Amino acid sequence: MIIADDLTGACDAAVPFAASGLTTYIGLHYDDQPPPGWEAWAINTDTRCSSSAEAADRVSFACESARALGAGAIVKKIDSTMRGNVAAEIEAARGVLQPRITLLAPAFPALGRTVRSGNIFVEGGGPPIPIGEHLPGLQYAIVPAPPGQDARLGWRDAIARAAEERLDILIPDTESERDLRLVAEAAAEIGGILL
Repeated sequence: MIIADDLTGACDAAVPFAASGLTTYIGLHYDDQPPPGWEAWAINTDTRCSSSAEAADRVSFACESARALGAGAIVKKIDSTMRGNVAAEIEAARGVLQPRITLLAPAFPALGRTVRSGNIFVEGGGPPIPIGEHLPGLQYAIVPAPPGQDARLGWRDAIARAAEERLDILIPDTESERDLRLVAEAAAEIGGILL
């Protein structure tokens, strides 16, 4: 299940699931429920421009719904330039889901948005966006891409260490689609991770 802060994000995140042949639905409102037979469900909380309190309430509701529906995996989709109520929504999701750790990877390499050293870089201009500035009160660690041939194993070890240290958030360097895939695969191996 995907919980997005706007309709565009919900649609963008749902496309790969539909393209892979899964029965995919998009909820237009935070309290919509999927129809029978769903395999992938993206919900629009419509909280990008709302107050942080309203954003937290809607994300909490969506997370509780995801649990009640038996969602096998939950992804909290955020804006790739950290617009909106990122910290409030992450805290709300963490409060309901109680993940071992949260992986925060706002990269969107296909659109020229990458993460390196805890900063978002947007192709074509603008200063780097420091992710930590958007996470007041949350403990996080910035992790460079692991060197060597088996990056997936390196990510798995880094994620496991961060979870053992009880950090709230891990921010991995994600400069390519491959990086994102390897981080997601490593998280799936460990389990109990909010992406």
